[in-house]
Amino acid sequence: MLSQIHDRLGTAGLIVAVVALVVALAGTAIAAAGLNSTQKKEVKKIAQKFAGKPGATGATGPAGAPGPKGDTGAAGKDGTNGTPGAPGTPGAAGKSVITEEVLAGETDCNKLGGSKFHTQGSVTNTFACNGETGFTETLPIGKTETGSLAFLAGATGTLGIVALPFNIPLSNAPEATIYNLPGTDCPGTIAEPKAAPGKLCIYVEGQIFNATSEPEGVGRTTAFDRRYRAGATLTFVSHGANKAILGTYAVTAK
Repeated sequence: MLSQIHDRLGTAGLIVAVVALVVALAGTAIAAAGLNSTQKKEVKKIAQKFAGKPGATGATGPAGAPGPKGDTGAAGKDGTNGTPGAPGTPGAAGKSVITEEVLAGETDCNKLGGSKFHTQGSVTNTFACNGETGFTETLPIGKTETGSLAFLAGATGTLGIVALPFNIPLSNAPEATIYNLPGTDCPGTIAEPKAAPGKLCIYVEGQIFNATSEPEGVGRTTAFDRRYRAGATLTFVSHGANKAILGTYAVTAK
């Protein structure tokens, strides 16, 4: 057989063929250097003829045992404490709150009584005043109530007394009746009657039925004027027939 290969490939080719055969039998492929294409084909055929079949795949080996657990690392060092902050500046001393009672009848709290407060060294007061109930037996001090009035004379010389009721009685009767004289004590109008504390203010307008040259035809007399805690009266006299006087009134508690 070798002689056949020698005849076909020559001495050099034989050596290469033998090396290729050995390599093929060992299952390793290497490049054949120095062979022409015909020699390479012959060597490939020889290698394929004598190469053994691939062996069966071997069984998978058992898994290796797990490696040992690594040691726990050393704990880090504690951080150093921060530098303490500088002490804060002491705050200013607080001021005391002074409380005083406001008695009923005093000017503060509308004379209802209560308490007043101010901080030490201050002259400005804050008030906590007593409240008013939903029902009051008398008109609170400084409060005003109003009403309307009318007088009609049928004949000349008629004397008339007009009642002025106070829906809420006063603690004290009005100290004065001021008739149709707006001013400091009576700063209102017939449309908006007002009165200073302790005053009963009358606001009237004249009206002539059966017009004559007389501007009102109704005069004032105090013969039956009265003032009470629950109301008051006014007295008028007619200087002509069918004369009338109309108006409003206001009274303020004192």
